[in-house]
Amino acid sequence: MKNLASRKTARGFSITEILMALALVAGSALPVLGLLSVGILDAKEAGDHRLTANLRNTVQQLLSDPAWPEEAKPAGEWTAERGFDHEGRLLEPEEKNQAVLLLRLRSLPAIGFESDHLETVQVSFHAPDRPDMLSRSVVQRVKTAP
Repeated sequence: MKNLASRKTARGFSITEILMALALVAGSALPVLGLLSVGILDAKEAGDHRLTANLRNTVQQLLSDPAWPEEAKPAGEWTAERGFDHEGRLLEPEEKNQAVLLLRLRSLPAIGFESDHLETVQVSFHAPDRPDMLSRSVVQRVKTAP
């Protein structure tokens, strides 16, 4: 029996060593996890900016036609509201309740001078369920013919 007791050696790690290893792992993993959440939010925001930029380009192309939208008047101010679905397609005015993104258009006088041929259109994007504006730009175009 004496031989067995003398051959017994300590195997494994002590509780202190285990706790130190866990502290090192936690100390290095927590900052990485914190950066991961920030990166995911930044990627989502960049995607939203890309989407609104693409939609803004689409709206600028549509505004090159003086007859669009139907609410446009040759004289005086006008407003219009359209919606986009989840695939970025422009919805008809009666389908506005299905929109995931609202487009609001408002005519303004031409920038810096009075013109019989040019008008300025304020283009803004809004989420249907939130009052704040997501994006806004200004487009100058030829007025509709009287």
